[in-house]
Amino acid sequence: MFNNISKHCFRALFLLYSIIFSSPVYSASLPLWELGLGVGYVNSAIYRGATKRANFLVPYPYFIYRGSRLKVDEEGVRSKIAETPRLKLDFSIAGQVPVVSNKNGPRAGMPRLEPIGEIGPSLEYNLWQASGSPVFVWLRLPWRFVYSFGDPLVKYRGWSFSPYIDLVKYFPEKNNLRLSWAIGPIFSNSQYHDFFYKVSQEYTTPLREQYGANSGYSGSRMTLTATARFKDYWVGAMLRYDDISAAEFEKSPLVTSKNYLIFGVTVAWIFSKSDTRVVD
Repeated sequence: MFNNISKHCFRALFLLYSIIFSSPVYSASLPLWELGLGVGYVNSAIYRGATKRANFLVPYPYFIYRGSRLKVDEEGVRSKIAETPRLKLDFSIAGQVPVVSNKNGPRAGMPRLEPIGEIGPSLEYNLWQASGSPVFVWLRLPWRFVYSFGDPLVKYRGWSFSPYIDLVKYFPEKNNLRLSWAIGPIFSNSQYHDFFYKVSQEYTTPLREQYGANSGYSGSRMTLTATARFKDYWVGAMLRYDDISAAEFEKSPLVTSKNYLIFGVTVAWIFSKSDTRVVD
């Protein structure tokens, strides 16, 4: 029971950091670092393609560092490789812990999936910027290599490429409100698809046939986010929808739904911050 609770909490923390949180505030003077505590609520399916849903209410540490090269912020851990006024090349890290343990679900009797980490470059191009207004359209091209952590200690699990268009509107005068609408496809190789959706011969049952996925289309994604920053608080909300119809793995017996919806809200109290300020 304790292990299941730990996995649920760890996954919820990842969702809060990697999905609910969004990009930094537009051209604002902010502390070099911030430290705080937060709490977030997330409702989601236990993995893409699953029917079973779960609710999470989890406290988490809030830590921000806005260095000139290294950043730890609402977008994750990033290292700036190169940047021009319209083009950025970042090095980013992400991860997730699938919660797929379900005695009566499609993975009944199969081994638990290990936590995974993703690392790789993200090329971002400013397609359009409104004249005299903080409205932007970005093309973001994150390509990440995926590794699992367990037994063996580290194992390569393939790659994922998720290009998307991101329309961003800032309201600096309204508590640094930021609104974002992003949409785009996802592509992965067969090794990555198999990590989630493969059924080996030893795990076949009368209701679960042997299955192996191909490389290619992994579905499409649309994400709506809103964040606002007050004096000592940061709040955010997110709604994300994935459509996995026509995905290469949609015929897997482990897929019981073609729709994947996540909703979350969070608030963080910032109790300590640097006197040094930077323009972020």
